[in-house]
Amino acid sequence: MAWWQGGSKERLARLTPQEMGETYARREWVTVPLESGRAHVTGPYVDFLCTDEYTVTMTLPVGGARPVGGAGADVFVESLEGVFGADLAAVHPAATLVNRSGRVVVSADPQLAAGTVLAPGWQSAAGVPRARGELWGGAELQAEACSRLPLGVVYPRV
Repeated sequence: MAWWQGGSKERLARLTPQEMGETYARREWVTVPLESGRAHVTGPYVDFLCTDEYTVTMTLPVGGARPVGGAGADVFVESLEGVFGADLAAVHPAATLVNRSGRVVVSADPQLAAGTVLAPGWQSAAGVPRARGELWGGAELQAEACSRLPLGVVYPRV
């Protein structure tokens, strides 16, 4: 359940308020946009510290070519289902929005839960979509990258 915390897997519930601030500043939702200069999506993950809801954190660097900070928002996956569900179903009855690790964010397929690893390696190092799904009977997947976000839409190739 702590895959989203990164390699350190620190126990956040036991930290003092000062330590908590320093710890959060090392999390990927802060560091990746500042280091890459691009938008970042963390999750989906269960926010055990606040809401106990499946959540994604979307962050952007602020300050141009040399970011001086970041801006972000936590969004409940349930909200994203309402926003993207019909559009995904229009693409394909099993169309699924996945993060850069191939984990389900939102799916038109009611059998796919948020956080499920659907298409690991859906993006090659060069960013060219490719995948073979372990679900859907091992069908080859069609994968479409989402513009400038580290997300993609995958569905079984017909």
